Amino acid sequence: GGLCSVPDELIEKYKGMKMKRQLRYVVCTINMESMEVVMEKEGAPSATYEDFAASLPDNQCRYGLVDFEYKTSDGRPQSRVVFFFWTPDSCDNPKSKFVFAQCKEILKKNLEGIAFEVQATERSELTPDKVLEKVAGMHAKSCTYG
Repeated sequence: GGLCSVPDELIEKYKGMKMKRQLRYVVCTINMESMEVVMEKEGAPSATYEDFAASLPDNQCRYGLVDFEYKTSDGRPQSRVVFFFWTPDSCDNPKSKFVFAQCKEILKKNLEGIAFEVQATERSELTPDKVLEKVAGMHAKSCTYG
């Protein structure tokens, strides 16, 4: 309960991403009336990070979960589930920004084991290189797109 609720279905999808790599990404919004986190879109494993970034609306906040693939500096393929908090500067509803910020911690608590979070307010902050920096720091050589 509390401020906003997270559906079990989303928690299951997250587990499926983490354990079995069943999805490339999930995009979520918040139903402002019921205060429930709602799954809006999902990308099959064949989808790319670019597909995810393109699916984020220009003027509305969203959460995203992405199975992000990259190579380590010694060339080993890796993947991590990354949590995205998209609050564009051009957001057309200031109240929603506030609600998304409030619900974020509750959502992350429900999604156990999220180690990486990317907060972006403009598209330039969504480039694969920026995500790579966050996830792999200096250990990575290149992004791989599956």
